[in-house]
Amino acid sequence: SIRMPGNRQNDDLERDQTAFLKERFSPEFLHREDETIFFQRLDLKGYREIAERACKELVFRMKREGYELLVSKRYLDALLLPMINDRDADGRRVKKAISMHLATLVFEKIASLKPEKGSSLFVDLNDEGVPVVEIKEELDRY
Repeated sequence: SIRMPGNRQNDDLERDQTAFLKERFSPEFLHREDETIFFQRLDLKGYREIAERACKELVFRMKREGYELLVSKRYLDALLLPMINDRDADGRRVKKAISMHLATLVFEKIASLKPEKGSSLFVDLNDEGVPVVEIKEELDRY
């Protein structure tokens, strides 16, 4: 087993999971396993790390296309909050949701407004909590 030593909550979780496995599987099967790894649910920090990694991938992709992409933490948190309480949400699902939602939002804005290469795109929430993409042309920066 892999666990955090000295953490009573993890010890209780491991005991509960071991009892669950013993109820479901025969002793012969359980004795054949080499080790048991118990995974903890992700917290907001874990979800945020995955989301930030997914954003970095899109930022890099946009940079190759000639755009600077900036994503607010407020936008990320708004996307993450529903997933935190979803027992089925895992890292892959979070990454896919962020990538798909963010990419769709950005690419739709680029397709509709056709900003110049070198423009900055900023993804945030408006006052009503709706995701928006603001575009700053390179010339506006100076």
